[in-house]
Amino acid sequence: MWMVVAGVGGLLGLSALAGMIWAFRKVEGGKKWGALGGFSVMGLAGLYLAINCTAIAPPEEAQRINEQVEAESDLDAPLDDDF
Repeated sequence: MWMVVAGVGGLLGLSALAGMIWAFRKVEGGKKWGALGGFSVMGLAGLYLAINCTAIAPPEEAQRINEQVEAESDLDAPLDDDF
């Protein structure tokens, strides 16, 4: 679920960027700045979702994420010098 939230946030950010480019080129007058502001808010919403995707996850899923990270973590592994 959290990967879906991160993907939605990324797509929302990319579509906001495309909307800002479109608004800058096609929209005339004072409406241009309103459209750019609206697409900026949309991009910030996508950024929020992408950054906080694991915080939005339910507690059970957050526990599974933590267990997976702990299982794959090798920070305490001995250093190896044979490159």
